[in-house]
Amino acid sequence: MSDKQTSLEIRRRVSEHLSQNGVFDDLKRIVAEVVGSGGDETLAAINQKDVIAKIVQQQGGAATPVLPAGSSDDSFLHLTLLGGRAFVDSIMVSAGDASGAGPVRLCLHFGQQRFSSRPVAFSAEPSFDDTFLLRLPLPPGASSGAARAQALLRVKQPIHLLVLQRRGQRDVLLSSLLLEWRKVLQAGRCVLSAELPGVGAHAKLPVGSLEVRLELLPALLAEERPTEAQLLAVLKREREVEVAAERRLFDHAKEWWQQYLDARPAHKGRVVKLFALSEFGVQRPVCCFVRPLCAFRLLDSPTQAAHFVSLINFERHESVGTDDVWHTAHATLCRRCGDVEEHATLLCSLLLGFGLDAYVVTGTDERGAHTWVMSKAGDDGAVTFWESLTGQRLDYPSEVGRRPPLEATPYRTVGAAFNHEAFYANCQADDALPRTSLDLGDRAQWKPIDASLLRPLAPVPFAPLGPCSVRDRPRREEQLETELRRLVATHRASLSLGTEWDEQLSYLLAPALYSYETERLTGSAVGGAEFQLAIKRAVPQAHTFRGFPAHFTHMHAPSMLAQLLRSDVGLAIVQCGGDSARLAVRLRLFVYPDDVCAVWVMIASKHCPTPAAAAVAR
Repeated sequence: MSDKQTSLEIRRRVSEHLSQNGVFDDLKRIVAEVVGSGGDETLAAINQKDVIAKIVQQQGGAATPVLPAGSSDDSFLHLTLLGGRAFVDSIMVSAGDASGAGPVRLCLHFGQQRFSSRPVAFSAEPSFDDTFLLRLPLPPGASSGAARAQALLRVKQPIHLLVLQRRGQRDVLLSSLLLEWRKVLQAGRCVLSAELPGVGAHAKLPVGSLEVRLELLPALLAEERPTEAQLLAVLKREREVEVAAERRLFDHAKEWWQQYLDARPAHKGRVVKLFALSEFGVQRPVCCFVRPLCAFRLLDSPTQAAHFVSLINFERHESVGTDDVWHTAHATLCRRCGDVEEHATLLCSLLLGFGLDAYVVTGTDERGAHTWVMSKAGDDGAVTFWESLTGQRLDYPSEVGRRPPLEATPYRTVGAAFNHEAFYANCQADDALPRTSLDLGDRAQWKPIDASLLRPLAPVPFAPLGPCSVRDRPRREEQLETELRRLVATHRASLSLGTEWDEQLSYLLAPALYSYETERLTGSAVGGAEFQLAIKRAVPQAHTFRGFPAHFTHMHAPSMLAQLLRSDVGLAIVQCGGDSARLAVRLRLFVYPDDVCAVWVMIASKHCPTPAAAAVAR
């Protein structure tokens, strides 16, 4: 039988096998779910829906997965999780956490691709068993033969693996690992046992190990595969280049810092930070935490990007000694929370992606050391400050005489500014914001790091934004609202209060929630007058209307009710009594990339005050 006939026979048998086992039906269903989206999203959905896993399991764990249609010129890495080992110490730590030890999952990032495993019970040997198909980048003309092998050998990007554990309502990062996958080029298939390090200062303390199987698709011929010596030589050369680049910067930085301190004694107290401890446990230049990040079609403008970043929960990291851990964008997006530095570096990266000349700024606000973002606003030297924790922006003029007084802005002093290709330290006599020149190109006012030393630095892994998984927003809103109503009714029943809902009034609350989100996004409210008119028509004379809006960045109804009850107005509405009392509630969900969300809830009541209550009110 010729090679062509053999290939056709293999395809026929594979097709027959997939049809008999219902895999084609699964593929049709998955494509239908993501119809209208690009090929990459369809591929990601197929990976996440266990179709590849079904194929592998049916073939005893060694089957070659079916590649996406039209991918004959592409190369793929088939990655299978074979389980975790020796998580004993991590379990002991989790057991001491009051929030409990929840399920654990893995998140993967490679190039423009991101995947997440299914959550599994946390144990000494977590049963990770997902499988993923990663597309490998190939330049034109390197789709086959020795050229493909050499092109793959030059792909330096590792696979970034995160181990996350659910504790209460938050995800805790247990480990962050860079997995070198190019060992698979030697044999076409290999099994790796990777030690999972701790995070930041605990990087030398392993939290467990992970076994993965890697397979290159399509496989290289024996004569095309690089030898072990060739692979080791490439890896060694790459590492030497990276170390040499960082050593040159470090040697320069020591001299640069001494010159900066010698110029003025007050410089020692300024917020100037050139290096930061990464989640991998090594000090990295802060410029490596910023890269232009394209949001593709997931965000539409810099303003929306600022709002999106502000919805990521703020979580102050506990520092070890004087070293705060700066996390990668991948870790921040997967956890949907981060410290002020992670918010600022992510926002700066998004603004750079939208074409702005943006910088992360370190300095102080009214509470102490702070980090925010600055972008050039025009040729006249004016800038725009972006507060990454709130999404607010402040246009700041260049002329000192036109600037607002210090107490009119949230910022007090400016220490340094940096992005992916520049770092400047403020060397002016007065670092107070109103008297600081923001012309970074003025060497008499700002001391730069040699840009030629920054360009060769390897950045930390920078993951793209991921699409939101909420496909049916109205249905999810209805589910949350129904659960919130049930919780309110249960609370009132515990106080011997009945609950009657006014459906029409609930519906009329919706425009106000849209207005609140629009105001957060753009700074301008819309529809307020129409909302007031509608409420006035819906509430009879002699009746009292009370409404209380609340904003959340999660979809946990019990926590929503708890927050409503902590407010005097919210508590009064929820516990409103009287025979004529009618309650209303409306929930609106605004979804953004990576399941970051803004949830607006308004709870309201209308009732006719009793004569006694009216007398007290008078």
